[in-house]
Amino acid sequence: MDGVVEDPKVGEALAELHLYLSDAVAPLVVTDSITILLVVPPSRVAQEILSWTTSQHRRLGGNVPVSDYLYHALRKLYVMGELNLVPKQEMGAYLESLQAYMLEFCPEEDRDLLRDNLAHLGDVRADLAAPVLGLHRSQDGESALAMGDTSSGAAKTTVHAERRFAQLVERLARLQIPAGVGPDQGGARGDVLSQLVSVAARNSADSEEFQQYKESLRGAGMGSTMEDVFRSLGRRLPGWVLPAAAGGEATGATVTGTAQAMQRIVTLEQDPREAARRFQELVQAAIEQHNEGSLARAVTMLDLASLLLAEKKVDPAYVQTFREQAHEKLDPQRLRELAEDPGSHSLLRRVLGSFPALEPDGLLRALQTEERRDHRRLLLALLEVHGAPARVLAAERLASSITSFGDRDAHYQRNLLHILRRIPRPDDVAIDTELQTASRLSTLGHPAILAKEAITYLGQSRDERAERALIARVTEYEGALTKPGAVGSDPAELVAVLDRAVFALARLGTPAAVRAVVNHGLKRLPQLGSTTARLAALAGVDLSGDAEVVGRLVEAIRGELPHRIFGFLLKKDDNLLLPLIEAVSSTSSPAVKNVLADIVQRFPGEGFAQAAAKVLAGTDVSGPQAPSTPSAPSASLSGDLDLFGLPTLLQNLSQSGTSGTLTISDPVGEEIATVDLEGGKFRSCRAGPLRDEVALFQLIERPTPASFTFLSRAESAPPSDPKLLRDLVPLFFEGTRRYDEFQQACALIPDYACLRATGTTPTPPPEEDDQALMRTLWQRAGSGAPALECEAGLAIDSYRARRILAHWVEEGSLEPK
Repeated sequence: MDGVVEDPKVGEALAELHLYLSDAVAPLVVTDSITILLVVPPSRVAQEILSWTTSQHRRLGGNVPVSDYLYHALRKLYVMGELNLVPKQEMGAYLESLQAYMLEFCPEEDRDLLRDNLAHLGDVRADLAAPVLGLHRSQDGESALAMGDTSSGAAKTTVHAERRFAQLVERLARLQIPAGVGPDQGGARGDVLSQLVSVAARNSADSEEFQQYKESLRGAGMGSTMEDVFRSLGRRLPGWVLPAAAGGEATGATVTGTAQAMQRIVTLEQDPREAARRFQELVQAAIEQHNEGSLARAVTMLDLASLLLAEKKVDPAYVQTFREQAHEKLDPQRLRELAEDPGSHSLLRRVLGSFPALEPDGLLRALQTEERRDHRRLLLALLEVHGAPARVLAAERLASSITSFGDRDAHYQRNLLHILRRIPRPDDVAIDTELQTASRLSTLGHPAILAKEAITYLGQSRDERAERALIARVTEYEGALTKPGAVGSDPAELVAVLDRAVFALARLGTPAAVRAVVNHGLKRLPQLGSTTARLAALAGVDLSGDAEVVGRLVEAIRGELPHRIFGFLLKKDDNLLLPLIEAVSSTSSPAVKNVLADIVQRFPGEGFAQAAAKVLAGTDVSGPQAPSTPSAPSASLSGDLDLFGLPTLLQNLSQSGTSGTLTISDPVGEEIATVDLEGGKFRSCRAGPLRDEVALFQLIERPTPASFTFLSRAESAPPSDPKLLRDLVPLFFEGTRRYDEFQQACALIPDYACLRATGTTPTPPPEEDDQALMRTLWQRAGSGAPALECEAGLAIDSYRARRILAHWVEEGSLEPK
C-alpha cells in the first residue's frame, strides 16, 4: 500500500466510512470524515472499501456479487457530492481515481458489468433526503437487502439493527459531555453509548466487524479497551438479579440485551487466546462493580462468565491461572460487609462461586496457612456464607486432622470447630463423629485455645454425650489446678478453660449440668479462680424443679449476708453475694422469694438489696430496664430498596412462603406502591392508577430511590382462590425483559424528547392491537408533548407506551424535533 497515513484522525474517518457504507449513519454525520478522506491517497481508501466488502460478503453469503458491493461503495461516496456535503468537483475527481482500484478488486467475470455501470454512476436517481437502507446494486442486479424482501430474515434483522444504530448515533451527536464527567459514564450519553455497543455486538458477524463499530465510537466517548466497553455496559445492567432456576445459577444471566452483548463480545472471538482475554476483561469489570457496591450487577456479569465456561465458549486452559488469582482484586472490606449482612448471602455465594480460591475448599486451604488475624476472620466469615457445603468439608478436615497432624496446628483445628459451631448442622447429618472429635480435643493437655473452642461446641450440642463430656472436663481441670505440677500448663490458661466449661454446662441447663455448676461454684477454692462468680451463668435457668439445688443456693446466700454487732453492720464481699442472687433470678421457688424479701427488708439501700428487689419485681438484675411502651404493629422487614432491588426482595419473600403486604415509599415517606403476597405467591399490586401485573412491571421498569416495609399477615383469613395467585418468577423474567427494552427505547427517545410527524403513515408495532391506545399516543406525540407526558394517565406501563413511540421513530413516521 502506498502513502499510508498514520494520523489518528484518518483512522477515525476510515472507521466512520465503514458505518456509512453499511447505512449505519446518515450522510450528514460523516461529512467531516469524508472531507478528511479526500486528501488521503485513493489506494488507502480503496483498501478500506475492500475490507468492508469482504466483511459484508462474509455476512450475507454469495447471494450478492462482490461487484455490487464495490458499486454500492462508490455510489455512496457519489451521493456526498450530489448533496453538496463535500465539493462536488473534488469528489468527482477522487472517484475517477478510486474506480481503477475497484475494477482491479472486482472478479474478472463481473468486471465489464461494473465498468459499464460506473460509467453511468450519476444516472441513477435516489431519495437523497434519508439514509440509504438498501444496497445500491448495478443495473442488472437484484437487491438482497431490499426492505420488501421477506425471504431473508437475517438481512431484515441486520437492516433494522443498523437503522437503530444510525438513529442512536444521530442522537449521540446532539448530546454534550457534562463537565468533569467521563464520556462513558455521563448520564444520557452513557446510556446511548451503551445501547450503541449492544446493537453493534449483537449485529456483528465477527470480532473484526465489532472492532470497526467500536473504533467508530471512540471519538464519541467510548473507552479504547475492551475492559472499558465491559465497564460501560456493566453500569447499565439492572440493579437486581433474576432468580436462579434449580440446578443453574446463571439462568437469568443473559435475559437483558446488555448482558447478551457482553456474551456476544466474548463469543465473537475465534482465537481462543483473544476470547480468554475478553473473558478476563469481563471478570475484571465485574470485580469493579462489586468493589463499587453494585453486588447485583457483579453477580450478573460473573454468572455470565460462568455460563461462558460451562458452554465451552472459553477454553479453561487459557484462563485457569487468571481465575486462581482474580479474587485478590476483590475489596476485602466490601466482602466483609456483605458477609456480615445475612440478606446479601444468597448473592454473595454466587460471587464466591466464581473464584476457585473463594469456594469452600479454597477457603479452607487458605485458612490453614493464613497468619494475619483479620484475614482469618474474613475467611471464616466467607465460609459461613457458603453454609452447609462448607460445614461438611470442615467436619471432614477436622476428623482427618486428628490422625494427620494431631495438635501441631491447633489454630486450624480451632477454626474448623468454629465453623461447625457457626453453621447449623443439617438434620440429616449425624453428630456422633463431631461429638467424639470435640470431646477429644477438649481434654486436658490440648492447647487452651483449642480446648475452649471444643468446649463451646459441646455446650451448643444439646446432647447427653456432650453433657457427660463437659462434666468430665470440669472435674478434670479442677483436679489439675488443685494438684500443682501435675500438668505442665499455665494455670491461668487452665482457669480460662475451666471457666468456659462451667459456662457451657450452665447453658445446657439440664438437671445434671446445673448440679455440676452448683457443686463447682460452692467449692470456693482459690486455685480454681472465682468459682462463686461463675454461678451467675445460671441466671436464665429456672431451678425450682430441684429443691436440693435451690436449698444449697439459698443457704449460701444467707451465709454471705452481713451481720450486725452492737448495732454496726459488718459487710462482706458483694462480689460473692451478687452472683448468688443472679443464679436464682429466674427461679420462682418460695424459698428464693422469702430470702430475697428478707434481704430487701433488712438491708435497704445496699447494692445487693437493690438487686434482690429487681428479682422480686420480675426485672433483669443485670441493669435498668427501658420503660415499657404500648405494643403496636411492627414491620416484619424494612430497609432500603436500592440495596436489594424489587425482584430480589420479592424473591426472598416468595421463597419463605410468607403472606403480607410490601409497602414501597419515596424518600419523604409518601407511599408509592403496595404488593400483596399470599403463601409466597403474587396476589395483587397497586402503583398509582396501575393495578396487578402492569403495576408490578411499572415498578421494575422505573426503579426509583425508595424504602420498603413488609408487614406479615397471619394465615387466619380464608385463602384466596388459587387461580388468582401467580408465581413470581415468570413475572420477574417478563418484567426484566420489559425493563431492558424500555431502556433501549429511552436511549432513542428519552422522557423529555418531543416528536413530530413526518408524513409517513404509522404502522402498529408487532403484537400491538389496541387501536384506541395507538390513536391517543399518536395524537399526543403529534401535538409536541414530551414522551413522558405522552404516556401519562394511560392504564399501561412505560415500556408499552415507549415501545410504540420507538417503533414509529424507527420506521420514520415520527422524528425528534
